[in-house]
Amino acid sequence: MQDKLHSYYFRSFNHTYSERANSIKPLSPLYYQISNDLKDNKQLFLEVRQEIEKMLENNQSNHDLEFDNPPFIIALKSLIKVLGKRWADS
Repeated sequence: MQDKLHSYYFRSFNHTYSERANSIKPLSPLYYQISNDLKDNKQLFLEVRQEIEKMLENNQSNHDLEFDNPPFIIALKSLIKVLGKRWADS
């Protein structure tokens, strides 16, 4: 179920920004494949999930930080971090 939500989010991201925002480009096919088959983006989903887990672990180990962000924002920050790493490595 969660992977289907990820897939829906990425498809919606591509669709919305490719139609409405000229300055923002859709995700590159190097990073995300538009597909109904979740296996096509399994590695991206795995990396985002791992980044989310790291963020949550860091917040739990640092008692000064509170969970101020809703889950969507945490997931979005994780996605941006993963895509930034991929971009820097390419």
